[in-house]
Amino acid sequence: MKKIIMLLCFTGMVNTAIRAQYKCLKEKDNLLNLQYTCVDYTTMVYKAVMNYYGSDIKVTGFGPIGASYERIITPGFALGAEFSYGQVSGSYDQKVQNSPGYSKSYHYDQTLSTVSAMVRMNFHKVITQHFNFYWIVAVGYRNMHSQFSSDRPGYSVAPQDLPLPIGAKLGLGLRYMNENMGVFSEFSLSSQILNLGLCFKL
Repeated sequence: MKKIIMLLCFTGMVNTAIRAQYKCLKEKDNLLNLQYTCVDYTTMVYKAVMNYYGSDIKVTGFGPIGASYERIITPGFALGAEFSYGQVSGSYDQKVQNSPGYSKSYHYDQTLSTVSAMVRMNFHKVITQHFNFYWIVAVGYRNMHSQFSSDRPGYSVAPQDLPLPIGAKLGLGLRYMNENMGVFSEFSLSSQILNLGLCFKL
């Protein structure tokens, strides 16, 4: 008898939690998410390689920054798309001896840009009325483009891209949402390790 009562109480609590969750996120709601990648694997590797080759190399960059759209299809599932773009650059000067007793300094730049456009699915789980936990599965286009330039005469390096520009993402997120807007953080097994952002109900 005690087990039956406990089961009924547990079922009631789950139903109450589900109803509470979708007081702010309901079926057919549309969300726009704006994000900034705080920890990016590609950027970290690029900076580490540049610093290894020389401490006088100046490394700058941003992001990636991105946006995603999602539509709540069912109480536990959302479908949408995401787009992101980021760039990191390394620049340095190098002296080249053109003839005995004569040398000249030349400037070199390398830029690595990343762009992705993926179809995205979110699998939502209940926490409280305003907090929403979800799994992320995304797949689609992802490419890295490297570009070299220099003021040294005759210096030329062909731009390079990924041979197979396909990307995928598996991760989890936590969102706080009120009636019209919210904030979120996402951790994923991809180049974009940690994202933080804002979300708006359209």
